[in-house]
Order: sequence, then structure tokens, then C-alpha cells
Amino acid sequence: MKRTIFRFLTSVGMAVSVFIAAGCNEEVRNPDSPEFSGIQFSVASESETSDGARIVITHDGNDRATYYGFATTDVGADVNSLVNREARRLAGSGAEIKSQLKQGAKRVLTLTGLSSGTEYRYIVFGLNEDGTLYGNPGSCRFSTVKGVPNLSLSLVVEPTDRSALVKVTTTGDSSDKWYIFLTKDLDTPTGTLCQSIVSSVVDIDSKLQSGNLTKEFTGLTHYTRYRAVVMNVRNGAVFGDPAEIVFKTAMRPVDPMLNPDWNIVCEGEGEITSGETTSRYRQVISCTTASSEMYFIMVMSKESMKYYDGQFDQFLIDAAAYMTAYIGQYNEAYGTNYTWADIAYRSSVREGYNLRATGLYNAYAIGVEVSGAPSGKYAVSPDFEVTLPEMTEEYKAWLGDWTVGDSKLRYNITIEDDREEGDNLYKVYGWEGISDFDKFPALAELDPETGNLRFIACDLGEVNVRNEQNVSVSCVLGFYGMSGVDVLMSGADNSYGIAVAAMSGAGNATVTGRTLEIQGQSISITSMGYFAQALDKSQLFSFSSSYPALPFTMAKKSGTTAASPRMFIMPASSGNFGKINR
Repeated sequence: MKRTIFRFLTSVGMAVSVFIAAGCNEEVRNPDSPEFSGIQFSVASESETSDGARIVITHDGNDRATYYGFATTDVGADVNSLVNREARRLAGSGAEIKSQLKQGAKRVLTLTGLSSGTEYRYIVFGLNEDGTLYGNPGSCRFSTVKGVPNLSLSLVVEPTDRSALVKVTTTGDSSDKWYIFLTKDLDTPTGTLCQSIVSSVVDIDSKLQSGNLTKEFTGLTHYTRYRAVVMNVRNGAVFGDPAEIVFKTAMRPVDPMLNPDWNIVCEGEGEITSGETTSRYRQVISCTTASSEMYFIMVMSKESMKYYDGQFDQFLIDAAAYMTAYIGQYNEAYGTNYTWADIAYRSSVREGYNLRATGLYNAYAIGVEVSGAPSGKYAVSPDFEVTLPEMTEEYKAWLGDWTVGDSKLRYNITIEDDREEGDNLYKVYGWEGISDFDKFPALAELDPETGNLRFIACDLGEVNVRNEQNVSVSCVLGFYGMSGVDVLMSGADNSYGIAVAAMSGAGNATVTGRTLEIQGQSISITSMGYFAQALDKSQLFSFSSSYPALPFTMAKKSGTTAASPRMFIMPASSGNFGKINR
């Protein structure tokens, strides 16, 4: 008996519709209603996945019969009531009914976008393009496969020195259980760590949780890195992919306190023996102690300490952070795995320094924990002064302003005192007349035996240079010699002698290029200047179209400048920290 979509049976429950896009452009031919009034539709499900299934639709009519199908999570309501509800929704949607209909005595549909682990019913009913219903509906029940929930972790707020709030987010439902744990182990592979935890936790099933929750971890160690891991657990086993997050607890406030057990002094010039090697240093810093408390030594100029006026606690924090970063950088560069437990002192020690920046200094013994956080304990040495060696007449002779060049090209340079970096070193400004290189002075040194000046090849620092395509290229800037068109890059020791200047009279000198033995060949240096090499060594850049040809002359004018001290000063050698000085 023909029914219209305006005659509905009373229905209960909620129907969830899933629209099938396949075949929407097919031409639909309306069947003759009396012919199809008794058609029986049959529906079967196969190949269920976590988000869909294959639905097989058949009926006992011919291929001209038109019908409509939908999926619903309401598996308990009467089929006819659900058909009426869906027909009402379809009529009110404003969509053209013809475009929603399917034909064929057998059709296979692929449903997607369903929820995992959910029971569904797929219903098919006869429907004409004029909106009239016919035949006997068919339906089947199926369940999507239970999928693996996705887990994620995030910090709710920044950790304190003793606690952390970690939020667990999951795509699973109440039946999906997870377990979260905290560890200081940052190296073990996550899968291995999870398997170990599942095997070791007693009655783990009673400790499982579900849904999105926030977990508070308390009683933590301050200034320590932790690893929070959450994993799905089912039937006592890990499944799916765990999630993790690494965080560091805050440092507790530092309360500076003098430690009378540490006696730190500057002994002055002296020797330190390490193994079979004895080295001499300008300053030897010694700290004697009978305790086993961990500490390290930091030397600071009084000028630098003005920065921490009234904030000595911040100095202790910064000094410890500086050394922590240094240890990390060293480990990364050399493939080592030093920690504070390896590096910090626990007994008396002597460290060697070669301080050159003039002024007053203090050495500090600073207490440190294994985590790298300062303990707050410290000791400070009496003031000691750093002075430069007496400047010889031979050294003074090269200081000042000079005009350099050959018969075709000349420019002015300034040679300044650089004894704060080495006994006989100079800084050379103005080479090639490029003011942009003022912060990258070339280097030279005095030969005390001959009184001659030696220009030194060296890498000067990283810069960005624009190539011919106007692309910025990261490069190492250096001052190098040239042999013809070949630039002699610095060797493994980052330096070699390029040329030698010898006084030829009062205020005048002649600069002669050196001859080097390279791979069995004698190479004569014909000029020198600034060059930049791309970090990947794919490009080489120069900054002048020409350079004075060696030999050339120097004519004395006048002038010197001074250098600035560094803030944090590392020892030249000795003690545990000698492990990481190369």
C-alpha cells in the first residue's frame, strides 16, 4: 500500500544520519508504484573498520527501483519509526529528493566518518522521487572496530620547584584506560620504558584512569629535568603509541651564605702538574677544604661584578647556568657525557689562569648541586690585581697608525696593543680600508728575537654575506694570505704566518710574504686580506677588487686603543674542569 511522506508513524529515539555521496549524479528513473509496492529490501554489513564499514544492499525488485539508506546509532527503536523520522528530516532539508536516491538490485556502499567502537544500524527503505514511500525496509546492525586512542600531554602551568601539573588528553572513551608515570630517565626509549613499568607496577589495572584528566606530581627535586609518560593499557599490556613531555622544575630561591670550609686565594704566578705535564700560569687559584661539598670556581673582575650590585644571589644563579651551558656545549661538540657529578670539585684544588685584562679581580668558590642549581654557599678570595708585562721598546715601535701599500694601492691601518690576549700580540684595524671590519681586527705578533712584526692568518668569526644573487650566506670571516688567485685558508690550528714586516729605518718598514711548504710544494704568498668562506665551503667571498702586492712598504703615523675585560672567565687548565678544556 502506497504511503506518502506526510503520513508518519509515531517514532521514539534519535536517528543519526550518514549521507552517502557515491552515485549522486546517476539518472534516476521512478518505478511504477504498484509494481514495487511489495519489494523487500535486505541489508548486510562487512569489512568493518574503526571509522566505517562496507554495506551490501539488495532487494527482490528490478534495477529501476529507487531507495534511500542511512546509518544511525539508535539500535533499539522500531525500524518504521526511524524510517518516518528520516523521511521527515529529508523532506524538510530542502534537498532535491531525486539526487539522494539510489538504484540497482544490488549495491555496495562504503561508509566512513563513523565513531570507533560504536554500534550502528543501517536502514534502507523504498522512496520515489516524488517523496512517496513504498516496500518493506531492510536493516542490519554492525559495530565499528575499537580504535587505538590517541594520547597527548601538556603542562597546565610552569612547574614549581616541587610540583608539576600535567594534563592528559585522549581520544578514547571511558572504556579506554591509561597509566601515567614520571621519571628522571631521559634516555631509555619510550617503548622499552613503558614495558618495564607495566611489568613492575603491582596491580596496575587498579591504577588505570580514563578520559581527559590533570595529574599533579608532588615531592619533586628542584631544578631537575623530568619525563612524564602516558600509555594506553589493555589487558595488562601496552598498546598504541605512548605520549611524553619533558620539563624542568623551577629553581628554589637562592640564599647566599659564606662557607667557612672553603678558603680560596690567588697564589700569583705558579706551576700546575697534571699527569706528566707541568705548565706555568700567570695566576694560580687554589681552594682548600676539608669538606666534601660540591663547588666550582669562577673568576670575576671587580668591574664585571658591578653588574650584580645588590643582587649577589643572581650572580650565583648566572654563574651556575653559565657552567651548565658550557658543559652541555662541550658534550655536544665532543660526544662526551659529562655531568656536574663528574665536573664539580669535592676536595682541595688548584686551577691555572692566564688573565691579561688589567684590573682587580676576585675568585669565587660557588656551591652547586648535582642538578646544576647553586646551593647558595660560596667563598670569595681577597682582591688580586692583573697587570700586563712591561712593554718593551721593540713592542712599542709597531704601535700606532701606518700607511701601507705598493705603488698602485695604499691605505691606512692602526696597530693596537693586544697583550691582554697574548704577550706579544697586536690588533690591526683598517686593512683594505673597510670600516665594517673594525670589530674583526686582523692579528699580528712581535718576534721578540728579531723585533719584526708577523701578520697572522686566522678565522675571525661568523658573518652573513650576500652573494651575486643577493642571497645572504652564513660564512666564516678570516684574514688570509693569497698565492696568485688561490686563497690559503687557515689550517687545523687556525693560524699561520702570512708575511713579516721588518724595520728599514725610523718609522718605515718593508713587508715580505712568506714561503710555505704545503703538501710538498713551496707556496709563496703574494698578498693578504679579508675573505669569507661559506659554512658548507661552497662559496668564497672577497671584499676588494685588488690588494697590495707583496713586498710593500709601511710608513709610521700614530695611535693606540685599549681592550675590554670579559665577564665570566674560564681556567686555562687544571682540576676536573681541565677535562673539558681543549
